[in-house]
Amino acid sequence: FFRVRIPTSMTTSLQDVMDACGNAVFCCFTVKEAVLAAECCTDWRKYSQEEIEDRADKWLAETSRAWAWRDLKKKPHLQFDISADELPDNKNALRYLDEVWKDQFDSPSHLLKTIAVDWCGGWPRFLHARETSAKPQPRIERGKHVEFTTLGTEDVTTVPIALIFDIHCNGRSEWCGVHPLHSDEFTATHSSRLGDDDRDTSVVYPMSTRTLGDATDASTIHPLISENKPSKYLLSTDANDTRKWNFNVSVVTPRSSETLIFSISDIAPKEVIKYISKMKRWEKDSGYSDVERWKDELEAEIREDVIDTDDKDDIEHYRMRLDSFLPDKRLLRCSELDPVTRFVVESEDAVLKGLDGDGDVRTFEPVEAQACYWLDKRNPEKKRLHLTLDYFFEDALWGGMFLNPRIKKNDGYSAPEAGNQSGRPAKRRRH
Repeated sequence: FFRVRIPTSMTTSLQDVMDACGNAVFCCFTVKEAVLAAECCTDWRKYSQEEIEDRADKWLAETSRAWAWRDLKKKPHLQFDISADELPDNKNALRYLDEVWKDQFDSPSHLLKTIAVDWCGGWPRFLHARETSAKPQPRIERGKHVEFTTLGTEDVTTVPIALIFDIHCNGRSEWCGVHPLHSDEFTATHSSRLGDDDRDTSVVYPMSTRTLGDATDASTIHPLISENKPSKYLLSTDANDTRKWNFNVSVVTPRSSETLIFSISDIAPKEVIKYISKMKRWEKDSGYSDVERWKDELEAEIREDVIDTDDKDDIEHYRMRLDSFLPDKRLLRCSELDPVTRFVVESEDAVLKGLDGDGDVRTFEPVEAQACYWLDKRNPEKKRLHLTLDYFFEDALWGGMFLNPRIKKNDGYSAPEAGNQSGRPAKRRRH
């Protein structure tokens, strides 16, 4: 599955070539190819192992710790999100997470390594999923044996659940972020255009300063994020970019292996700009009226003693944050235009299924993602398109969803196959 060009005048073996340039050859392989090479020749195993270890170290150093830290003792208007990427690699960076995370982990790097090595079956399998995608959830088919696990509604708040976000461009992995779910994300009720009634929905967005995006500086915010504007967009790229961008979301727990639950495919920035412009849906004030409303609400709450005026420093900090949203007619926003701002996978094969409280098979509301775009014309010679994404998950999903069964940690040389993983489940059910 690989070629090495050797001059005809040179009398040497392939083993000699590998001994001379093994690391240089293996760095060009995918994870799967590196593992297969080690299986072909045990003498090459050291090159495969070194390459996997190098990629693991790189992933740990570069991946986004996609959660926020905030002081929950403060009133909502005075809470300021700080990306965990900006905090030291110690226990302090876990302060915002639930006790179930803080009790088990000493630092973000400890958390990330445990997810990759222990929960996902080892570095080769985990890194392979980053290059391609995780395996989708098990499918129930009449008359066929299937293995799966569920967390159960009783345990959903006591078992750590992590979301893994991946971004690919033209099939190549470009970014990854890990987001430990927080109990706050289970408690809010949001309106959904999927139905007439409000429903309990987890709303998640990757809060990180290691994204593929530019600094948000003067931009307004995605309406669903409220005033806690992230410091960077999720993605920023040239306005003439014709490449295809894909966004995957998978879930993993200590009781299950990684399971793909949502995917957005083939977003081409140039085509997005063309469509929004054709539909004339770049917003007139780009959301700055929202900022003015927040300013008025803050001053009203101060007058009505809703906010303790003793927190003068925090109040002034919040005022400064709102004042940082500076109107700029060259920065245009589009936050609502189907189908480019709303993504719902409703095909039968992609709808997530699981068990209800009585143990019967049920179908969950489709996972939904809502995008917000900014067309940045501040540099006429280099226009940019910025993007943020909010993900919506039915709360009942986490306890009842079919998850891929837990797999044994491999020895590092078992070639991972996307969509063909096996192992012993935490629970077995037959339908």
